[in-house]
Amino acid sequence: MELCFNLEYLSKDIGISQAVKTVKEAGFHLLDYTPDVTQNWRGDLEQTQSCFERNGLSVYQCHAPFNRYHQYGSAENHKKLVDESLSAAIELSASYLVVHGDEFDFDRLVYSPEAALRFNYEYFAPVVERAEKYGVGIAFENVFEDMDVPRNCSKTEDLNALIEKFHCDAVCCCWDFGHGAVSYQEKQSEAIEKMGNKIRCTHVHDNYLNADLHLVPYLVFRRHLSYL
Repeated sequence: MELCFNLEYLSKDIGISQAVKTVKEAGFHLLDYTPDVTQNWRGDLEQTQSCFERNGLSVYQCHAPFNRYHQYGSAENHKKLVDESLSAAIELSASYLVVHGDEFDFDRLVYSPEAALRFNYEYFAPVVERAEKYGVGIAFENVFEDMDVPRNCSKTEDLNALIEKFHCDAVCCCWDFGHGAVSYQEKQSEAIEKMGNKIRCTHVHDNYLNADLHLVPYLVFRRHLSYL
């Protein structure tokens, strides 16, 4: 196993060039990086890639925008951004594109686990088909219930069902330890066991088991750390 570093938060404060140097000096070789696909990301990509290469870094995984909170408007607009994220992952030679399998049309459909499974399968099928052609894995991330509205992939049963429905080796799981801490508290290890070898990439961060805080791992002290 090798850890990669997410540039997003660090680069916001010190810029991407300095962030890359800092990450390299810290001993990392792999990155979790996605350009802002809501902008003209292609214009700066060559310069960004050159910066990575000069510092001996490569991108291991990217993350597509998710529309749980409707920040990207219509499903059609969101799908375009997911497709742009896949294009970026292909250009960056990333191994995985992480996505949230929690999309649903609550205005027109009645929610059920079965309905959510069908909806997300149809929603992401074109992405999976294209990703498979270019050798990029699509990793569905575990999420957590919020807003008092059902959320697909908050349970391992939902996540397993969605991954298995594709019958495709390119589809897998990105296990988010912070989300898992909120969902499963100190029993997270049991949930991880249920996902088994479907987990091929991760997001590692910490919290107080009650909110998705994205804290530095091990910053929070607990008596029991078995879920890590």
